[in-house]
Amino acid sequence: MKRWYGVLSVCLILFALTASAQVGAKSKADPRLRKALDESQLKYAETPEGDFKLLFNLEDDRTQLVFVESNTETMGIIEVREVWSIGWKGKEAPSAEVANKLLLDNHRKKVGAWELVKTDDTYYAVFNVKVSADCGAEALKSIIVGVAQTADEMEKELLESDEY
Repeated sequence: MKRWYGVLSVCLILFALTASAQVGAKSKADPRLRKALDESQLKYAETPEGDFKLLFNLEDDRTQLVFVESNTETMGIIEVREVWSIGWKGKEAPSAEVANKLLLDNHRKKVGAWELVKTDDTYYAVFNVKVSADCGAEALKSIIVGVAQTADEMEKELLESDEY
């Protein structure tokens, strides 16, 4: 759950996609992930924590920010990392209507699901896909683009804005 504590601070710098690593500082990023992102030819920036953020320009002059985490988790022999993007936020928990919309949207997804995350004073609906830590470049690119599109569609529908 610690990955979500930084969501609020990350949101404040959504469009500042400049390299975060200091000159001479050792990167905390997973080299497998960096290699896959480089091979995918997607443009990205590294966060101080070693995660990656990617800003997409979508239809109708919309943008969407996607995060790919370097940290991985294991379950038995399976090692996964998370690819996620914000689709909704509020100071209060989502209404039953919004929560039901997110849950109903989950069943149509081939991979990934909507998750509700709470920081100190804000709730976020995040579309999250857990992918193999060794995911290849083309598969990773497909997941990242899909996460961007999914989160942006929900943001447009629920918030009628383009904040993320």
